[in-house]
Amino acid sequence: MRENQVIELLAPAGCFASLQAAIDAGADAVYFGLSQLNMRSRARRSFDTDDLPELMKRCKAGGVKGYLTLNTILYDHDLRLTQRMIDQAVECGVDGVIVADMAAIQ
Repeated sequence: MRENQVIELLAPAGCFASLQAAIDAGADAVYFGLSQLNMRSRARRSFDTDDLPELMKRCKAGGVKGYLTLNTILYDHDLRLTQRMIDQAVECGVDGVIVADMAAIQ
């Protein structure tokens, strides 16, 4: 590690309980996916786009950054949904987007 290098603790949040646990444990940032375009979308509980405002409200109140993950391969039929998710992320003050497929950036 270089001198004066700051390390950011980034924790996963798959539900509101794990989000709160990350905040309480001192994470600097959390990452989360939204249903459909997230590798954990079939998990027991997954966030959806309606949860995004509350997610970011809790992140900001807890002093942590919130990163949206779009970590699936995107197909042509996913691109409109991807654009809507990114637009909503901007509206809600998401700090960054982690993507796996360059189509999300393009």
